[in-house]
Amino acid sequence: MLLSHREVELQNKRMSLVGFVRFLKEADVVPHLINVESVEDILARVVPAAMPKESEFYYRHFLVDCYSKDLDNVELRH
Repeated sequence: MLLSHREVELQNKRMSLVGFVRFLKEADVVPHLINVESVEDILARVVPAAMPKESEFYYRHFLVDCYSKDLDNVELRH
């Protein structure tokens, strides 16, 4: 069950960056309105890395990889 942005806000829930990218994909924002690489770039600017491990998260394009793996899994199921 997916929550809307408003429900997440009202319930004060936290969302990981990977979860946020999945949310954008399920909402058909990615790739129809913006590509996942642009989302990753925006997130890196809005949620900057504070520690070396977080820098590596963006440097290795972890979000793009997760997005690609999710697409591969969806394509295999159909």
